[in-house]
Amino acid sequence: MKVRELQRAVEETIFVGYAHRLGVLAELNREPDTAEGLSRRMGFNARVTRVLLEALVEMGYCKVTNGRYAITEDARSRLVDAGGPDYEGDFWSFLLYLMNPWRSLPMS
Repeated sequence: MKVRELQRAVEETIFVGYAHRLGVLAELNREPDTAEGLSRRMGFNARVTRVLLEALVEMGYCKVTNGRYAITEDARSRLVDAGGPDYEGDFWSFLLYLMNPWRSLPMS
């Protein structure tokens, strides 16, 4: 794997994994909203919420229409519909789990 491909994979794991873990995707599935509206509903920083949502749009997990963000049908089936055959939300959480211990290993 080329280093830029690896970078994109790590970024996607972090952005999508935390969006799933924090309930952002489920909340947008329940009610599409602006970045400001979603940040108020969830108690998040508005600027950080906008950055996250724009990244999710760029990666194809969300779409934006007239300033309102919604998740794509593919993201809904893979990351929100826990009873569906395509659900993989638990695996995204596992990927985050795998990444975290390695960040804090002592080097000496």
